[in-house]
Amino acid sequence: QEARVAKLLVRDHLGWVVIGGSPGEEAGFKQGDVILGVGNNYSNNILVYKALMQNVGEKIRFVVMRNGQPEMLFLKPISIL
Repeated sequence: QEARVAKLLVRDHLGWVVIGGSPGEEAGFKQGDVILGVGNNYSNNILVYKALMQNVGEKIRFVVMRNGQPEMLFLKPISIL
């Protein structure tokens, strides 16, 4: 499961970082955003984050580090099937 997510994100010393040109970038993330939390979860566990993003159409809060500043994004996951 982590391999599938790896097409969208890479892990560095800060956490999970959005890759440019990925569906994450198309959804509103920017290349280099570091995901700090999803919903109220700040575990830095990509499998937990993935599970939280399974509710298609439900707006989810993401906290990211963008250009050295924390920022909140509210996005609705869509079905990839």
